[in-house]
Amino acid sequence: MSISIFLARVIGFYFVIVGAFYFLRRDYIKTVINDLFAHAAMSVIGGTVALIIGLLIVITHNFWVFDWAVVITIVGYLSLIKGIWLLFFPESGKNFARRLISGQGHLIFGAILILIGIFLLVMGYAPV
Repeated sequence: MSISIFLARVIGFYFVIVGAFYFLRRDYIKTVINDLFAHAAMSVIGGTVALIIGLLIVITHNFWVFDWAVVITIVGYLSLIKGIWLLFFPESGKNFARRLISGQGHLIFGAILILIGIFLLVMGYAPV
């Protein structure tokens, strides 16, 4: 199994599950985000995890090709940027997260995650 197929399956399932979570648990998400940014250590831990995941993806899958697999590379870079952002600009991250959960932002974000996740799952399980 190639690294692209493996990462498409892992990230695909992750995005579908987290996207569904955003649709189904809005009130809980608000509590989690408020708790996350209420404790500086949690922001550092979240930023560190996102940074590590981003680095792992970017180092193992830095494929800039005109192909579906570039989506995985973009996800890796977005995770890397998110990690750096949360470590160096936690207040900005908190403001963005709070805007995301206000109004219908959580539904849009959840839908985007589900769509990208389904796309990656289709590509990860499509017959070669």
